[in-house]
Amino acid sequence: MMDRNPLVIPESCLQEFRKELNEVVDHTLIDELLRHKKLRNGSFNVKDLWDQKKLASTYWILLMLGIDQAKDVSIAKNLLFWREVSAKDSARVQCILTSERNCFRFCVEKFRITECPVLILGTRPELPRFIRLDAQILAKLIEDESGFQRFLTYINNAVENGTTLEQLAYQLRTQKLLDKIKLIYSEAKSWKS
Repeated sequence: MMDRNPLVIPESCLQEFRKELNEVVDHTLIDELLRHKKLRNGSFNVKDLWDQKKLASTYWILLMLGIDQAKDVSIAKNLLFWREVSAKDSARVQCILTSERNCFRFCVEKFRITECPVLILGTRPELPRFIRLDAQILAKLIEDESGFQRFLTYINNAVENGTTLEQLAYQLRTQKLLDKIKLIYSEAKSWKS
């Protein structure tokens, strides 16, 4: 007859097992499973999109149709390159494709998206307030890749120096921001000459 009593493992052994498990478990997989569970049970929040828990100055979400769209790929490539080379830890970037159905659907509803690509910018991981750059603005910005890089850098630096999201939104509506970027670029060119 089989003994039905549960196996009792001493706490010291459990602690050692947990320690070893933590060393070998792929935390990325665990994070992805937790993210998926939150999406399914409705407890998902925008801050759950960010893998790194350390706070950044700016948070960017690019919603795009797919990798077969040249314009979308160009925007994503430049955005990710800017993050890796210029912004480093001061910016968080997520590129979400329509194929990532749950995350994409969540973002479309949260940010009221009607067309892609669209770039969402915020200063907090939860993005309670945000600026949405639509497809037409992105198309204009990406015409000059270095101009797009300057735009991203200007925004990130402005936030790091205390400019609020509301002030940035105002500058975008009045074209002041784009004028400043062109001015900065022309001054930089003249210093080199």
